[in-house]
Amino acid sequence: MQIEIITIGDEVLSGRTLDTNFAFLSRALEEVSVQVAWHSTVGDGAEAIGGALRHALDRADAVVMTGGLGPTPDDLTRKAVATVLRRPLQLDESVLASIRARIKKLGRKLPGSVETQALLPRGAEPWPNALGTAPGLLIVHRDKPVILLPGVPAEMEGLAREHVVPYL
Repeated sequence: MQIEIITIGDEVLSGRTLDTNFAFLSRALEEVSVQVAWHSTVGDGAEAIGGALRHALDRADAVVMTGGLGPTPDDLTRKAVATVLRRPLQLDESVLASIRARIKKLGRKLPGSVETQALLPRGAEPWPNALGTAPGLLIVHRDKPVILLPGVPAEMEGLAREHVVPYL
């Protein structure tokens, strides 16, 4: 199985933030004999994210994307993936309940923008994120896994250890 890892974020593309997510993922997958054959980095634009995904699906057996799953306006990964895969975003009530419970447990008020993290491409399987509100997502598209992970390194690493590595 050959994997492509796509890291997403203007801060990574500009060099302001070191791409530790790629380094972690590639090492973790290599340890279990999963070959990372390609790596792409794109900015926060929906067209760039969608183009990178289309290109990756043409050449890889599976795609792992990290970044752009948060609640801010520049977090466009879910929407871009939904568009490319032709899977409309749908509210996942169990993810929304999990987000609400996490925010309540932290004693914070739920900003409305956080609820966007419960909008998942149709058919996506959410993976619980023990360290944040954005779940990891697994979408099997034409027999190819497309995995979406948050860009926050600690969250991404936890999801990678718990879900990505065992799955792949």
